[in-house]
Amino acid sequence: PALLAAGVPRHRLWKVRARQVILATGSIERPLAFANNDRPGIMLASAARAMVERYGVAPGAQGVVFTNNDDAYLTALALRRAGIGVRLVDSRGRAEGVLPNKARAAGIDVATSSVISAVNTSFGGLNIASVKVAAYRKGQGRVIAEKKVECDFIAMSGGWNPALHLWC
Repeated sequence: PALLAAGVPRHRLWKVRARQVILATGSIERPLAFANNDRPGIMLASAARAMVERYGVAPGAQGVVFTNNDDAYLTALALRRAGIGVRLVDSRGRAEGVLPNKARAAGIDVATSSVISAVNTSFGGLNIASVKVAAYRKGQGRVIAEKKVECDFIAMSGGWNPALHLWC
């Protein structure tokens, strides 16, 4: 049954062995945890940047970028270039380097040692109205003071994990 009439096999099994294999699987952006972080209008920073740079679509008029790493500063800069109002909330004690300095030079308000402590919504939880930004210090157990920041979307970035699924 596996042979044709002329005696030639119909199917072949090829075994290929490589000396080296390179897996370039990319990475996955981590979200950040905060109260009500699953509302419409809250997205990963890379998604907000893709909306602006790839599709020319603004995720909103006034946004907050919440981060713990430098990559989200690229999103804030892209949003600013597109004419979208943006503020940065960085949980790190100090945000120094090329991208944070470039963001400050572009006029973006950067709040370091800060986190989003609450998200205020409107329209039955379907629209972002504002966020509460609280001071943060490692080991601090409670929120002492919060500042209300008006916004209509939130872009968050908790850093990047390598995509190891194929390798595993």
